[in-house]
Amino acid sequence: SHFYHAIRTNLELLKDFLYRMCVALSLFARLSIVHGDLKPDNIIIEYEQETQSIRTLKVIDLGSSFLLNEEGRTIQNQCEFAIDAEYLPPEIHSFLAKRFTNQTNVRVQDFAQVSFIFDVWSLGSILLEVLSGFPLWMSLKSRVLSLDGQSKINMGLFGVAGRDNAKIMTK
Repeated sequence: SHFYHAIRTNLELLKDFLYRMCVALSLFARLSIVHGDLKPDNIIIEYEQETQSIRTLKVIDLGSSFLLNEEGRTIQNQCEFAIDAEYLPPEIHSFLAKRFTNQTNVRVQDFAQVSFIFDVWSLGSILLEVLSGFPLWMSLKSRVLSLDGQSKINMGLFGVAGRDNAKIMTK
């Protein structure tokens, strides 16, 4: 889209995007909400092409979100991790890879002190993806158009076959 091309070449637009995302994530954190599925598809941006500015930015799809209370417990046991593995932080990949084994005593509640890691890691992944111009998790080699207009074959920096948490952690 025009926005993602513009953000790669306009530092002020990039700063505005990051500021708005941080405001949204800060609000979520104050309310003890973990979005849990932050990805480019869940960020709606109204972009003004003539002025190269963001009119509005909305974070949508809270279907995978959950609340953590002060004691670090998920409220109403609502966290199911039915989300895209690609944008999760390494700690959660480790948790998911081991949660059905006897290898760990880690629970989702153990992340309560740093619940924002879910969404901040996702934002960092989105930022890297926007700046690189290619999906980080693309597991197949694909043709991509670089900023200088050259067509290149590329693979995502973190791309692995399947959604295997152990492979993602290794990569």
